[in-house]
Amino acid sequence: MAKIKTSAIIPAAGSGKRLKSKTKKQYLEIQGKPLLFYTLQVFQKSKNIDEIVIVAPKNELTLTRKDIVEKFKFSKVKCVVEGGIERQDSVKNGFDSISTDTDIVVIHDAARPLINVDLIKKVVASAGKNGSAITALQITDTLKMAVEGVVKNTFPRENFWRSQTPQAFNYNILNECYDRKLNEEAIFTDEAQMVEYAGFEVSLVEGWEYNIKITTNDDFKLAGFLLKEFNV
Repeated sequence: MAKIKTSAIIPAAGSGKRLKSKTKKQYLEIQGKPLLFYTLQVFQKSKNIDEIVIVAPKNELTLTRKDIVEKFKFSKVKCVVEGGIERQDSVKNGFDSISTDTDIVVIHDAARPLINVDLIKKVVASAGKNGSAITALQITDTLKMAVEGVVKNTFPRENFWRSQTPQAFNYNILNECYDRKLNEEAIFTDEAQMVEYAGFEVSLVEGWEYNIKITTNDDFKLAGFLLKEFNV
């Protein structure tokens, strides 16, 4: 049986405005290394990943290549490409740059540095079997819908999950979605939503509570603590 080829796309083109820092969050340092380093090192170590494409801001392409990829010898990085206006545009730019003989495409937010190789392995295996898969955590809190501060409805939490990344897809499924230009018809919060919109089923893989996405200063402080706690 031929080996499955897996390519990872790491969107790192966000501005990180909520951190209120002149430096974009993916380049802010934790324990002396940029946040993006911690994300990339896991994909570099993973036996399930063959190549990596990083999507970076236009004015940070050289910095990403020289100060991160080359400095830390991330040999799996195929290229660093320019991001787009929306996250989905950035991922599409990354998709256009991966090898066309790819079987499985893994997409993971650069701002989730506490990813681990086990999660990557599980989501790749699920996508290989089912076509599409995402990591997610089941909601444990009661969900309320409110309008102008007044509760209007309560939903059964058993049916709700918090989506994370990594997410993984059969190359041909994503390619069909892009060929149909679905990403030009609507704004999707993640690629799984686009794939669902196209009529494909998406399987769930249980995620990890500590696989947090850094959005605020509090998230950044927590990530620093967790990375130290797990000796990363």
